[in-house]
Amino acid sequence: MRAEKNSMIAEIERRLSASGCVLLIDYTAQNTERVAELRRKLRGVGSEMHVVANRMLSLSTKKMGWEGPAERIRKPTAMITGNDEISMAKIVQEFAVLDEKPIGVTGGFLEGKFISRDEVAAIARLPSREVLLGRLVGTICAPMRNIVGVLNQKLSSIVFVLKAAEQKKA
Repeated sequence: MRAEKNSMIAEIERRLSASGCVLLIDYTAQNTERVAELRRKLRGVGSEMHVVANRMLSLSTKKMGWEGPAERIRKPTAMITGNDEISMAKIVQEFAVLDEKPIGVTGGFLEGKFISRDEVAAIARLPSREVLLGRLVGTICAPMRNIVGVLNQKLSSIVFVLKAAEQKKA
């Protein structure tokens, strides 16, 4: 293989290994303004979009030991890399649904395993990381909050009994 192809494969491998999630899309139905807007939104969540040759992507994923997408990818592909899979999937799904010429979601990789377009859509329906962390904190705090409420109620009961006893003596 030529040196430039080896360097392309090495660059794709570097991007894949630095990312927690990789989404693969067919961008060909979009005009340059929409692709630029997609890239801008992705940069806002710390992600990048790069057009890659299907063969180079397939060779890179096989070299890394990932399940290869070669049999699943037929059209020109753009690779979206980043670590916030929920935000990435939400942005891609927004572009896949809202346009008259939608972006075709081919699939992606999550922790080295190939995920289908349906799984990408399921990820996009998840709440954001911040919302999930908030729910986790709320769940962890719930027992403590309940204990405080019960103890407060018992103290209030004692106060009411003492006030009733005071009123009875008066």
